[in-house]
Amino acid sequence: MSIDLSKKSSKYLNDLPNEKYSINDYLSSTLVASAKIEVVPIQVQYHLSASMAQIISSQVGIIFINDENNINKDREIILQSFELKCRKPITKTSTDFKLTLKAKRVTSKSTFYNFEFEFGNKNFCGKMTLILPCNKKFIL
Repeated sequence: MSIDLSKKSSKYLNDLPNEKYSINDYLSSTLVASAKIEVVPIQVQYHLSASMAQIISSQVGIIFINDENNINKDREIILQSFELKCRKPITKTSTDFKLTLKAKRVTSKSTFYNFEFEFGNKNFCGKMTLILPCNKKFIL
């Protein structure tokens, strides 16, 4: 399945003051989402930062959850936990990204999504948990 990301773009990725990031070739199934992450750097020597890796990972996770639940950015999704291992610098301006749903737990109040992710050849990898609250106060 291919998703038109022009309707799902992230303000966090589009409104950054320096580099311009984009998520291209987004594909998802019931358990895995993959994408090509591209950047237009402002400096000749570029490297992906840990903070940008967190933003990209969480935004792709949010897109995944929105697609799975057929919601259109009208629900708040909460980042509960995030763990990142930076094994090798990522200096290419285009890198593959993979997000895998490892577990999903539905409760009366929320749905918890446990993901694993990787950039490139596991140069950066980690885990995160996102929460989709059922509470109406989190509907935007």
